[in-house]
Amino acid sequence: MKKRTIVGLLISALLLYLAFRKVDFHLLGESLKRAEYIWLVPAFFLMLISVVFRAMRWRYLLRPVKETEFVHLFSASAIGLMANNLLPARLGEIARAWVIGEKAGISKTSSFATIVVERVFDGFTVIFFLVIVLIFGDLDIPASMTRVAYAAVSFYILAIVFLAMLRFNRRKTSFVVEGLTARLPAKASAKVEKLLHSFMEGLTVLKRPRDIAAAGMLSFLVWLPNILVMHLVIRSFGLDTSFVVTLAVFIIVTFGIMIPSAPGFVGTVQYCFVIGLGLFGVIESKALSISIIYHAGTFIPMTAAGLFCLAREGMSFSNLKAAIKEGEVSEEDLEHTSTEEHR
Repeated sequence: MKKRTIVGLLISALLLYLAFRKVDFHLLGESLKRAEYIWLVPAFFLMLISVVFRAMRWRYLLRPVKETEFVHLFSASAIGLMANNLLPARLGEIARAWVIGEKAGISKTSSFATIVVERVFDGFTVIFFLVIVLIFGDLDIPASMTRVAYAAVSFYILAIVFLAMLRFNRRKTSFVVEGLTARLPAKASAKVEKLLHSFMEGLTVLKRPRDIAAAGMLSFLVWLPNILVMHLVIRSFGLDTSFVVTLAVFIIVTFGIMIPSAPGFVGTVQYCFVIGLGLFGVIESKALSISIIYHAGTFIPMTAAGLFCLAREGMSFSNLKAAIKEGEVSEEDLEHTSTEEHR
């Protein structure tokens, strides 16, 4: 078992302990009994709609490389999300790159370049939601968390500036980065330079403003169904919370699952719900029960859809694992996309 997998399992175990340690199990059971599970029906379809938007966005990003059939993009996206749920070390992006390479004949380098750009779009989208919460939420959020939020916003603003420089003045920006990394240890410097190369490779696919605008718009549509699912689940437990509260909890969960964890983000989702809903006066037992249903409502449809697509594409789960294990796509490339997406 690799070190990264062990660390993820240990972190998940710790977060599960923290999530459950103050829970009244009688209240937890009562809360689960009283939930209105009918709301999980639209949640299932919303999760599939999210994958549709993911595939549409990916098509725009891959268009300069190769026109790709939507059905293969949808399958690869669903399989990647399924792999994140069932395999350790967040291997879903590796699985996704392998599937699209097999079905569309797209190189690993080009595929990962677009995935890197996707993660940038996702980061900007989540930060935009964060700004909405900070400006319009009027929520009683602790000052320490507000400072962290503003720091994240500042970081992404700097990232936008850096990416603009990288896109329009690559040589000068690369020279500056190389000068900064020269002081780092050799291994760290090599990783930064390789990451920079991946960004530059990915940015070259963004040649048309129309494609950039379309990808940006679809990034909001990718995340909106997930937020709606969370809102429906929270409301199904009888909580009359506003959409902005749901948005705040969603952001906490999204940042939380960037932490290494067990497959499927077990422990991370539960603890982040307890923390997030706790900010708005929801007791641990109810917050944990909501997290369990939300987690099931996203985990089950995504895993089922991924397995179905895997079979539809004439592949097996064992073949998928073997391709990853044999290094057809390396785990080192995965590190370049480790700002994990929330399903």
